[in-house]
Amino acid sequence: MKYFIVIIVSFLSFSCGFTESDNANIKDRFLENKPEFEKLVSLILNDKSLTNQSGHFINKNSIEKSILENLEKLEIKLDNIDKIDCEKFDVTFELLWDNSVHIFIVKEGCPSERSSKNYIQKGGMVDTYGLGDGWVLWIDHDFI
Repeated sequence: MKYFIVIIVSFLSFSCGFTESDNANIKDRFLENKPEFEKLVSLILNDKSLTNQSGHFINKNSIEKSILENLEKLEIKLDNIDKIDCEKFDVTFELLWDNSVHIFIVKEGCPSERSSKNYIQKGGMVDTYGLGDGWVLWIDHDFI
């Protein structure tokens, strides 16, 4: 019984840890740094050694120093690059801005409905927000 209570309290503290205010702060921070994100996507897509790794885990050692410096400056990591149906690439970053959730931002190569400004889909453990201009923010509340 004691362990059950500890699990419930832990779950509640994790699930209540990220608020709408935090969400707004993430969006604002992205918008403030959007030109740097756009530049970074351009650098990544022009690096054939990275685009050749499409669909695979990207080893940090294979990332050019100037790109790594930009990632560190923005406090993000390059999560993956995926070639999609329209023969372009989606670039996904993990934002290291909050420890209570996993936050990802995707630059879609072929913008979809989910990247349109003010698109919102809340469901289960993942919330998705369209930021416009091909950018999608998704927040994974699953702490596992």
